[in-house]
Amino acid sequence: MNNQATGTAQTVRRSALAKSSLAVAIINLAILGQESSLRFLAIPVAIAALGLGVAAIVRIRGSSGLLKGKGLAIAGIVLAVMTGTNPLLLPLVGWARTHARLRTLEKALRESGAIRYTLAPGKSIYYSGGATETDARNIGAAMMDMQLLPAGQRHVILLAKESDGLLVSLAVLSEHSFNAEAKAALPRIAGLLATKVGVPIRLRVVDLRMKELASAQSSQ
Repeated sequence: MNNQATGTAQTVRRSALAKSSLAVAIINLAILGQESSLRFLAIPVAIAALGLGVAAIVRIRGSSGLLKGKGLAIAGIVLAVMTGTNPLLLPLVGWARTHARLRTLEKALRESGAIRYTLAPGKSIYYSGGATETDARNIGAAMMDMQLLPAGQRHVILLAKESDGLLVSLAVLSEHSFNAEAKAALPRIAGLLATKVGVPIRLRVVDLRMKELASAQSSQ
């Protein structure tokens, strides 16, 4: 009789671990909103939220009904998984989007009548507008010699004749990879290319939507 009275007098309360799990997972959402360099902090924070959520469920199940908050713990676990995998998935999503745009660009170039010259695996020069395969070969060799096309990266170059030389368009896979230092070096690069191939060069950098990011004209 006394034991029954004591049991009914105990207060049912919400699990502090469950509340902490959800709170930490929500904080992780704010971390994901920061700069990309900070997003990988979301992984250890998500692990903490996941651990709190699992511990909360274990405690709740063993509390004989004196603890509640299983829904909060499950919400914390689900949110932890979502925020924890997000930093890992973002680069993959970005990679897939970039290469889809690259395929779209190359398809559009082929449909426009541009001819493809394969300089090396993953490095293509499309020439049209009076440019020839010899021009493509010479420009490609010069750019490789100047180490403008690093190994292990895909590159697409567009080549066309102009009245006073060649127009060389280098498509960059990410605008963020083309910084102010690279932009300032364009005139020098254009001049070196012109010297190597023997004709004036107008060098421009475009993104995968063919938006011009910068250009430079050789003095030759």
